[in-house]
Amino acid sequence: MNFAKLYIGDYLRDTGTLTLAQHGAYMLMLLEFYATERPLPTGRDLHRLLRAETKIEREAIDFVAGKFWQSEEAGLVNQRGMKEIERAAHQRSVNQSIGKLGGRPKRTEPITDSVSVSEPNRNPNHSHSQTKNVSDEPNGSSSSPGATAKPRSTVPCPYADIVAAYHDLLPTLPRCRLMPAARQKALRRVWGWVLSSTKGDGTPRATNADEALAWLSGYFRRASENDFLMGRSGRSAEHADWQCDLDFLLTDRGMKRVIEHTKDVAA
Repeated sequence: MNFAKLYIGDYLRDTGTLTLAQHGAYMLMLLEFYATERPLPTGRDLHRLLRAETKIEREAIDFVAGKFWQSEEAGLVNQRGMKEIERAAHQRSVNQSIGKLGGRPKRTEPITDSVSVSEPNRNPNHSHSQTKNVSDEPNGSSSSPGATAKPRSTVPCPYADIVAAYHDLLPTLPRCRLMPAARQKALRRVWGWVLSSTKGDGTPRATNADEALAWLSGYFRRASENDFLMGRSGRSAEHADWQCDLDFLLTDRGMKRVIEHTKDVAA
């Protein structure tokens, strides 16, 4: 990792009793952990790695290691740091997948790759809240996936993760091998709707990225149970050669077909 977030409030709260030497030890250990993305060594090996030359420096390292790090078979691990490393690895994977799908197209106008939600709580462990609630109908009204809000903070649209869920849950439908601008726009539109709309009981469909991906996975699973979309029921001559695909599922018409015309599954 070449970049890592530091939640200042959390750090000051958890390290308020540390000495200056212990703060230095803690920060050097974190930086080494992020830079290598591997567990740190213990004992004298850790002292040498951090260039601890005095007894005070070595004692500071030992104190911090015992208080804030967990000893595992491979070495010392910081749980909060591990989460940041996992997030960074996931983002790299997403970026690589987008590249394989064709990457983001060149445009004369900027592409907004994210959707609007309200300002986050100062506590970084809290999820983003919603800017608005919309109804359950995915139609052309203000409650449709096309409804937008003035951007404040953003939840990026994970194109590759959504496409992967589509491939996994609907393997018989046409695969997505390209990511043109129109498809990216449709994905962002539905992503924003999932994050800003409510279900029939008034509860949000999703309040963060993980919940939104889970909802979309459920949506694709629901589509797989629709006999018409899957070609398991009789079709008129007009639709004899028609085949459902991701682009159709991202339209208002497709969402209405899945949500309202699939039996016995709650949307």
